[in-house]
Amino acid sequence: MCDQILLFTSLESMGDDPFRDELWIMAERMWERGDYGNCLQFLARRLDLIRTSLTSDQWKAYILDVRTSKRLIKDILRSPLSFRTNSKPRGYAGDAETLDLIYGAMCPSTSGEIDPVLYAAEFGGPPACSVRDRAMVLAEFIDSVCEARVSARLLSIACGHLREAGASSALSRGSCSELVAFDQDRESLATITRDYPHLPIRTIEGDVRRIIVGRFDLGLFDGIYCAGLYDYLNDRTATRLTTSLFSMLRPGGRLLLANFAPDTAGIGFMECIQDWFLTYRSEADLVDLMSEIPPSERSSVRTFRDRMQNIAFLEVERCGSADTTEPQTSLAGSE
Repeated sequence: MCDQILLFTSLESMGDDPFRDELWIMAERMWERGDYGNCLQFLARRLDLIRTSLTSDQWKAYILDVRTSKRLIKDILRSPLSFRTNSKPRGYAGDAETLDLIYGAMCPSTSGEIDPVLYAAEFGGPPACSVRDRAMVLAEFIDSVCEARVSARLLSIACGHLREAGASSALSRGSCSELVAFDQDRESLATITRDYPHLPIRTIEGDVRRIIVGRFDLGLFDGIYCAGLYDYLNDRTATRLTTSLFSMLRPGGRLLLANFAPDTAGIGFMECIQDWFLTYRSEADLVDLMSEIPPSERSSVRTFRDRMQNIAFLEVERCGSADTTEPQTSLAGSE
């Protein structure tokens, strides 16, 4: 609350100039005292407040000013996580290896005493905690589908490194006949094959655009989920993909989608410092993505959030009940 009072007092005194330096002077003083972790937390809180007080164009201009004039940015980018989101070695900030840093599944490359402290501060931030919560939600979804269906068949779209597989009890005990891991990144699929050779996982390399236009037949599934891709899709593409994925469900099958919400804590830090921009959706926005699915084909729809309240989920079930004696569907067009 004190942060909000101080910030808005400063904003009122600025007049038309949104680019004041007081925030960064305070942050630099904390940094000079060696209080690196609290410095990042302070910036995250204040940048969220600044973001909500500016128009979209003002916020973009503010980010440009900060990134070109504030010397503290270079120091913060010593964090392995922020360094990777800014360098984007695979073309975008939230690639599978970035998520592994957030999961703690990959040992970060650090030097000196400061880097690990910065990494720990970002690792403990609200967005990172929500990413780890999301993985547990996905593992629970896998287990729930497998509990409801004998020899269930599942599909993960834009699967990344599929880290939720390691947390699924159904996969480890063989309750799932097959989990198809679909991604366009060959390196990510190779990591899955290497890390989970004992699990019933089949990796398929492909582009979701071929699924949308009906040129990639993966068969039918008891459960389909897509965790991170929707954060990067516009509404039209997201709607078409939702319709296509729903059509790939067996009767009684379930579709689970996830998207970071517009009120996510830490957005300001992600955009201004980490150069990580997403398409945010509320629960109502996710429901709107089902606009091309006839209501008569949906037996249930529910929305919920992760423990940190930053990620919105949509789960929809297709009408009917599955015939568990149905033979395994072949993967046509998966060459």
